[in-house]
Amino acid sequence: MATGSGGRGSGLVRLLAVLLLVAGAASAAAAAFVHSAIEPPTDHASEDPSEYLLSADPVSLTATDGVHLSGWYIHGRGGSPPIILCHDLGGSRNGLLNSAVVLNKAGYPLFLLDFRRHGESGAARSTLGVDERLDVLAVVAFLKTHKGLDARRIGGWGVGMGAYALALAALEEPSITSLALDALYPDVPTEADRLVRERIPPALGAVVPALHPLYDAVLLRHLSAFSIRSRLAGLAGRNLLLIAASEAPERFAQMQRLYEALPEGPEGGKNLLELRRSGLTGLYAEDRSKYDDAIRGFFAGSLHPGGQAVGGTRIEVIEK
Repeated sequence: MATGSGGRGSGLVRLLAVLLLVAGAASAAAAAFVHSAIEPPTDHASEDPSEYLLSADPVSLTATDGVHLSGWYIHGRGGSPPIILCHDLGGSRNGLLNSAVVLNKAGYPLFLLDFRRHGESGAARSTLGVDERLDVLAVVAFLKTHKGLDARRIGGWGVGMGAYALALAALEEPSITSLALDALYPDVPTEADRLVRERIPPALGAVVPALHPLYDAVLLRHLSAFSIRSRLAGLAGRNLLLIAASEAPERFAQMQRLYEALPEGPEGGKNLLELRRSGLTGLYAEDRSKYDDAIRGFFAGSLHPGGQAVGGTRIEVIEK
């Protein structure tokens, strides 16, 4: 009898060990899948800004956490405030050159940044904008010390992850006064959900919320501390242009909710550019021209001393 009882006990222990092993393996596999979703292949191609008739200097920076960063400083008209251009996850500064031409023709000095892990910048973990904000802040520090440049008012235009990193950086850096944010997401888990859903069959979409506990562990960050949705009050008084594409209904709805929730201070204003496609989903020909002109007009009205964008409006609709 004692032997039988011991055998049953040993069997339960083995069963528990197997279950724990299976659970651990499943958790590790899920974490690896999330990691692959938030760290897709990136653009490491190299282009020459001079082919776009842009006068650019290559710049090397180091973020406060030690990550090496690469970018281009593009010369502008003396006295014009600078604008930082930020690409999306998987992109690089090369994809910003067409928009750089439009803004530079208007006289703006520009900084085109390769985020960490992208382009020619150093290897690092992707955090969907959380640590990437440090890259933006490194650019701000460069602009503030650049000879002959007045960086008391700095603009920023970003897409997706670039928009999120810019918004987080603006919460820490008051000199970033005007922001054009294309496809801004409310928080990192929301964007991680979207990236994961793109990689699984629609029938498995219901399992995505079960992955939420993994996000902090995979990104090694307490993500709730970096939620734009919960920190919108910190952007009051800035000039903001939110750009939302109706072709992506879920993102469009998220942007509309962010726009409605944004407070307005005694200075600054908020605007919503509604269009069918955005810089994220792809614009071409006439639509691309309208998009770039809207961004240029926004900075012309908001970034210069004494300038202020008209707030509380939906400034244009393209192909809606």
